[in-house]
Amino acid sequence: MARAACALRDTRNRARYTPPVNNELPGDEPNLDPSATPAPEAPTTTAPVAEAERAPIVADPSAFSQPPVTTSSELAAAIEPPVSEDEARFRAMCEAVRAPADPKKPHTLTLVLLAMLGFGWLANSSDSMSYSIALLVALALNQLGHSFAMRGFGYSNRSIIFIPFYGSVSTGTKEDATPTQRAIVQLMGPLPGIVLGTVLSFTAARFVAPGHFLHHLVPVLLIMNLFQLLPFPSFTGGELLRLLALRRNRWLDFAFRGVLGALLVYAAAQWKLVILAVIAVVSLVRLPADWRTRVAADSIRKRFGAISPLASELSEEVLRAVYDHAEVLTAKFPEPQRSTQRTLVARELIRLASEQSPSGAVSVALLGATGALFVLGSIAYVLFSAWLRPG
Repeated sequence: MARAACALRDTRNRARYTPPVNNELPGDEPNLDPSATPAPEAPTTTAPVAEAERAPIVADPSAFSQPPVTTSSELAAAIEPPVSEDEARFRAMCEAVRAPADPKKPHTLTLVLLAMLGFGWLANSSDSMSYSIALLVALALNQLGHSFAMRGFGYSNRSIIFIPFYGSVSTGTKEDATPTQRAIVQLMGPLPGIVLGTVLSFTAARFVAPGHFLHHLVPVLLIMNLFQLLPFPSFTGGELLRLLALRRNRWLDFAFRGVLGALLVYAAAQWKLVILAVIAVVSLVRLPADWRTRVAADSIRKRFGAISPLASELSEEVLRAVYDHAEVLTAKFPEPQRSTQRTLVARELIRLASEQSPSGAVSVALLGATGALFVLGSIAYVLFSAWLRPG
């Protein structure tokens, strides 16, 4: 029984046994002959190991550090050669004239002189408080007319500066404004005051008691705005005449400005208006500098034709010509002020070189409207003064 059980167990074990897979190639089978002599093993030669190879390997942290970061400006500086001083000034001017321009404001000395003139006029009036209020109303109406026209034409940075005891100034910015638009902006200042003064002189002002506020308001409205329409330099009338007619010929323009400036000085001296005489003298002193700027602008216009009033649309060749002329025109200024003056002159050169004269029909229409407005206000003032005169 025991032998039978052992035989059965061996049979089961042999059935479960799986012989190993032989992956050796033919001819590589081991020699199983017990009588065969084993082949001697090949001697193993061990090369000596250098001491440096036995040393432990230590990683160098600097080998894994990031390379230094190079900014775009450093890269551009490394690629581009250094620019000259003249090239640096040219690039600075281009950047300045392409930036949005600030609205042009009157000079501080001019404001002081005008304030003194207004104060002297009010001090000599019999009813200074009433005339002061009338003057503020007239000034506000005048500047609101300018500002309304600027808004209609898309001017930016609009503001109104009030001058104590004298007047106010409207400022705005639009580099591509046409001469026609600028002429309408100028005309819209005196227009509301003259129209309102004329209407009041024939209506409400005739039905109030003597000494009423309207009897002060009407003359102020008419006189102040009629005075602005006179064709003197820096006045509304002079600017309108320059934009609509004199702009076409610089010789005629500057001859007219010189003659009227001299007449204004003479009239101010005869009437003992010192402040007005100073303003006229200042306008005459500026004529040589304005002439040189106009000649330079006409030279640019002759070379390149009608250019764009926007500096951002001008080619580098045009800007280089503007820079060359600005360098000559600002050579007399000291270095700390020269950069600012160069930018101002360059803006003026671009404005003058790009300025187009209105058509003949538009010029005649606007000049005719200005003349009609002046005649209307003058007739209203004369008739109203005669009506107020006793007897």
